[in-house]
Amino acid sequence: MDSLVECINKGDADGIVSMFSEETKGNVETLPEDAQALIDLFQGNEITYEHIGGSEGSSSKRHSTTIKWSFHVYAGDTTYIMSWKYVEENLEDPQKVGFNRISIQEESDFDTEPMVGVEIPGITIITPDNHYDLHVKEAELQGEVYDPNKVVEYRYDYLMSWGQIFYPEWEENDATAKFKEALDNADGWRINVDTVNNKKDSISGKLPVDLSVECTQMDVQFGDIVVDENNQLYIFYDDASGVFAKLGNIEKDYTSSQPKVDAINRMMTSDDLLVTFEVIREVVED
Repeated sequence: MDSLVECINKGDADGIVSMFSEETKGNVETLPEDAQALIDLFQGNEITYEHIGGSEGSSSKRHSTTIKWSFHVYAGDTTYIMSWKYVEENLEDPQKVGFNRISIQEESDFDTEPMVGVEIPGITIITPDNHYDLHVKEAELQGEVYDPNKVVEYRYDYLMSWGQIFYPEWEENDATAKFKEALDNADGWRINVDTVNNKKDSISGKLPVDLSVECTQMDVQFGDIVVDENNQLYIFYDDASGVFAKLGNIEKDYTSSQPKVDAINRMMTSDDLLVTFEVIREVVED
């Protein structure tokens, strides 16, 4: 975002275009003109920004990381909402690395026509006059027909964080199904666990929900997430064995922009740590 704002303030349309992925530059012929239109939107005012929120999705199998974020952008007396999608890494297809889309609209239009995050590649300036056509175009790109009465729910996978964010690889078993059901039913789609360091091989804490899972003797390893018959949750930073039901494993290579080993080291050196399991939902009424 710093680099994008610098390009806008300098009037550098080519710099904005260079931040887009090769795939997007190849598919969106109007990208240079749209970059200039983005600069012109602010009428020469130097812009500043602050973040609103967003999400990060990662896959160690595809070695890819995608960031979606939204910001308040301030130009003169006008406040805008800007949203973008940026592929930080994709080892399978490097042509996708870079911005995929940037969309922006005046905040005064936001309450009536919420279109921040519109999934159209390139640069999209949203106005009260073009929002319907943009909805139609977005639906067409997704192989659908736009229905103004349709409510779309975007559900991001479960994540776990303790200052950093990690996406576990979940097991396909009864214990994990019960855990996810409990998370679905939790207030705010969030389960907090106060853990203590066992000073041996793991951190552990009592789950606030009763899973009543069947446990068996098993070996566990670095990054495993398990529960026992007493609803005690363990996250292991060393190999061990015991009677557990496995929920999943924090990915070994990386799951966010930070290496997994950083989180494991933090677990090992902290006496107590709040662990949060959470699901992010974003409901958009078209």
